[in-house]
Amino acid sequence: MNKNKINLNKKESKLIEKLRKHPELLERFEAIMELAGEDTDERVKTADQVESLLIEEIRKLGNQTLCCWAENAEEKVAQEVMKEHTGIKQREKKTKVVDNIRRDSSDGTHMAK
Repeated sequence: MNKNKINLNKKESKLIEKLRKHPELLERFEAIMELAGEDTDERVKTADQVESLLIEEIRKLGNQTLCCWAENAEEKVAQEVMKEHTGIKQREKKTKVVDNIRRDSSDGTHMAK
């Protein structure tokens, strides 16, 4: 048993549960908290620098939040359509191959191989 166990209230437990489901958001919050914390990077010396970094992290957080929302919304709509039309089969996008090709190509010449 861990002697340093921290007791969390319901709100804290719920937040941790949600962040575990969305590790990409947890990453953003950690970056923001690092800016506010004592162990801020030594290169950050002025309020303007912190503000600039914070604005960038907030943009990333907003973008990631919208992506999570869109994925959840798409899933809900798909489930509703499947319920309404039981004969419909859902097919998955085949973008994984395309994404991998794009990631692997820095100059786009590998396609000619």
